[in-house]
Amino acid sequence: TIMPLQAQSVALYVAAVNLFATFIPVLLVEKLGRKPLLFASLGLMSICSALLGFGINSSYSFLSAFSIVAFVAAFSTGMGAIPFVLMAEVSIPACIEA
Repeated sequence: TIMPLQAQSVALYVAAVNLFATFIPVLLVEKLGRKPLLFASLGLMSICSALLGFGINSSYSFLSAFSIVAFVAAFSTGMGAIPFVLMAEVSIPACIEA
């Protein structure tokens, strides 16, 4: 199990990290570009998923909890925010007026 006694604390960390990590692409999307942020996000999410699997199989509850929080941070900085930026840039102005 993944730290059942500290579930509320882990949920609070996940929410706080999600809130703060959502603002990172706002500052970095123009400097670094969309593709590097997306690829970095995908890479970090893959690493976090592997660490989560290892942590669960090895009964390392702290590693499992940390990898969940890190996964949320990686998702929020790339895969969670960049598609909305792209939709706003690609949308047709005539569709917005309707």
